Amino acid sequence: FAIYELGARNTLEKSKEISAHVFASLPRSVVDEISDKTISSAKAIASDLAGEFLSNAGRILVEVLMLGLYAMFWLCTPMPLNSKTERIFRRYMFLKGASCLCYGLCVGFVLNALDVALAPVFGLLSFFFSFIPEVGAFFAMVLPAPVILFDSRLEKPLLTLVIATTAQLCLKFVFTNIIEVKLVENDATMKMHPVITLLAVTFFGLIWGPTGMLLSVPLMTYLKVVILSESVPSAYRDPVLIFLEGDRRAPERHRRREALSQAALEFGAGATR
Repeated sequence: FAIYELGARNTLEKSKEISAHVFASLPRSVVDEISDKTISSAKAIASDLAGEFLSNAGRILVEVLMLGLYAMFWLCTPMPLNSKTERIFRRYMFLKGASCLCYGLCVGFVLNALDVALAPVFGLLSFFFSFIPEVGAFFAMVLPAPVILFDSRLEKPLLTLVIATTAQLCLKFVFTNIIEVKLVENDATMKMHPVITLLAVTFFGLIWGPTGMLLSVPLMTYLKVVILSESVPSAYRDPVLIFLEGDRRAPERHRRREALSQAALEFGAGATR
């Protein structure tokens, strides 16, 4: 703790120097008063956040444990639903797990290359948090910030923090917008607009917490499968499909896929004869 205590003192001194430079035209006493009030407010906010985290540590641990159990059981022994639903859940879990694992390893490697303490721990946390679609990775990016900023062993902690955050943002963009898209693009049922994904994450997160956030995408995918069934008239199906995918051409693509699938079935049936 002595290392981080020294780092905190260095950060306070640097903040005072920056304040003095920014408010150079003001009297020294006024600058010191502004700096002291800013530092006091920052300390109060940090103390409140730490107290809130510690008071909810048990609940957070239980929710993370339940999140891991849900993911494990859905991968190993999913509920006996119909085969298409089971395939959707297992495929999503496998693809998401592979992407999150690679993302966590990359984050851990980047932080270790920057000589950040507890880099493997932050890599592991990034792995778990990235299971939450869209927003989980951003939560994981905040966690190393105090450790980097208050580490007196780093020559330029602020620059290290900027580099680490920028690198994590780039990794998040690559994995979310390129790799995960490529992994699931072969399964048209998983395609949804990012806004719909965020709404689903928020809604199911309010109901079931982190577990709901994890299951939000497969649940919305299952809803999409129900909508795409033959029992739903196209007059009702097409507007919902456009809404979910955010693309006016979605109904046309669906009809094209259905035609190709029907043609393949007829060709297979003719070949067996």
